[in-house]
Amino acid sequence: MTNRHTMLGTTAVAGDYCPETGYWRQGTSSITTFITQGHRIPQTDDGNDVWTLILYA
Repeated sequence: MTNRHTMLGTTAVAGDYCPETGYWRQGTSSITTFITQGHRIPQTDDGNDVWTLILYA
């Protein structure tokens, strides 16, 4: 049996549904957060609304 994951490095934009549960980093900053698959990617005040998957949960 193969576990299928979204590839690390995948990006998502604020407002999109999260494709993979894990830790996501905002843009090139050090801000990270845990987001569950199917939840909305959060918006930020600084306008940098691209998030990158960096670690599986």
